[in-house]
Amino acid sequence: MPATNANLVTKRARCVPRNVRGTQGRFRASPPVEELLWLRRQKATRAKLAEGEPIGLADVVSAGAHRHQGSRSRLRVSERDLYLKARWLLAAEIGYARGIGPSQAEDWITGQLAHAI
Repeated sequence: MPATNANLVTKRARCVPRNVRGTQGRFRASPPVEELLWLRRQKATRAKLAEGEPIGLADVVSAGAHRHQGSRSRLRVSERDLYLKARWLLAAEIGYARGIGPSQAEDWITGQLAHAI
């Protein structure tokens, strides 16, 4: 990674507990209105991943979980990869904020999604 990109990565603060509470609301909300064209949806998802903010990651995870569970359409391979990456990043952020391991954070995300689906 070039030095200029490394500097950008370190400038974003880690997730704090109050941001975790914000993600909980995202999971428990109604399914988000989605862009019908998958290219636009993918572009929006990539932008949220690049930002790396917990709320944006929670949006990606929530939308991906709803699409995966829905019968009208399934996730494309590229969408599934982005969903899994967002979920992994979010679990790391939540684990850091709550002082728990990644697998416990994964369980927490699964529990939150179960309330919404």
